[in-house]
This record gives sequence, structure tokens and C-alpha cells, in this order.
Amino acid sequence: MRYNLSVSAARSAFFVVACLTTAAFGQPPATLRLKPGENIRTTSWRDSVYRFSSYQEGQVIFISGPSPKYKMNYNVLSGDMEFISPKGDTMVLKKTPEVKLVMVGGHVFFLEPAQGYIEILIQQQLALGVQKEFVIARKDVEVSNGYSTSSNNTGAVVAYRGNSRSVTSNADLLVRINNTYFFIDQKNEAHPATKASLMKLFPDDRDKLKTYLKEQHTDFKQKDDLARLLAFCNGLAPGK
Repeated sequence: MRYNLSVSAARSAFFVVACLTTAAFGQPPATLRLKPGENIRTTSWRDSVYRFSSYQEGQVIFISGPSPKYKMNYNVLSGDMEFISPKGDTMVLKKTPEVKLVMVGGHVFFLEPAQGYIEILIQQQLALGVQKEFVIARKDVEVSNGYSTSSNNTGAVVAYRGNSRSVTSNADLLVRINNTYFFIDQKNEAHPATKASLMKLFPDDRDKLKTYLKEQHTDFKQKDDLARLLAFCNGLAPGK
């Protein structure tokens, strides 16, 4: 991946969203429960909505150059990148076209306008990234006869986005973190990690790709399979 960035510092793309206390945040278990009427701020897993177990040293790369260094963390639930201001307040990085990359504790996040933050897993000519988000694993709803009915729903918890610090539900929810993978091309455009995307990225090598996918039984939801596929793809010439 290539980024054409100048070296002048840009410091004006931050704005305050909320003031929170700095704490250590743990990684969530496989599923998390939000009871009916329960506020997310009162759950035992309220701090598990973060990508890292604690705020890490980070820096924002703008089109015009790098920002100062801050303690930063990614809020998976809200989709926001948070940082600690010099006054000790927790603030949120404004999502603007000026933001190109965010470096947090040795990890690189790419801000894609339509998708949000995508964490780069493999940085090559064709890169691999992942976006983490909360999805509903199961929803139990109380019906009028006093019984509860269950339904499975793997859709994103859209209602949580942008309001993750004060969330309640009228149902008993089991939620989990879902990984959605993306291919990122040399134009810094993100494409869903699917067979269809590969065919568009490598129009002259479709037969080779079809043979590879068939022989390797590639699962586009598995990181290891995608890493091997990426190595194969980077030996091809995209978009000839």
C-alpha cells in the first residue's frame, strides 16, 4: 500500500465527544449478554468493547502529516477511535477525509470513508484488513402470553453505533464481535473479501483464481485462509 503524505503536522481534526476515566479494558468473551432494560454502562463487560486491553501510544496520519502522539484505543462498539487529551479527558477522533491512517500500539488502522476503521493485518501490494463490530447472536423477546421467544440474528448492532456509552435494550440480547475482512488495493480502496471482489481486482487471472479457490477450499471468513490467498494474489498482476 502506498500513501502520499506531506510532513507538515496537522492538529485540528479532533473534537470532544465525552470525558471518561482512563482504565484497563479487557477483551470480551465469545458472547456478551445485555439484559432487558440494562444499560451497557452497568454491565460487567462494559470495558470489553475496546480493541486493546489498555490505551496504547498512538498517532494519527493526516493527508498533511502526522499528529502529536496520544494514548489511544479503538471502540469496537461505537466504531470510534478514542484518545486521551493532555488534560486527561477521553476524546474521539473526528472522522474526516483528512485522516488517512491511525497507528495504535504497533497496529495500523485505515479509515475508509464508507466502512469506517479497518485494521490492517497484512500490508502488501494487495493488503488484508479486518473490521470488528458487534452483532446480535441471539435475541429473546417476552411475548404477551408470558413466554419468551428466541431468534438468531447476525446483523450488526446498528443502534449501538455512535451511542455506545448509554445503550439499553428492550430484549435479552446475546452479542458477539464479528470480523469482516477486506482487500485493500493500491488506490487505498477497500473491497469486501469475497470471490467477486477478487474477480474484479484480477480480471486477467480469473481462471487461475478459480482453480486456486477450488483446490484450497478457501473460506473467506477465516484469516489464515485469506493470508494464504493474499500471498497467491500478490504474485499476480492486478488490473492489467
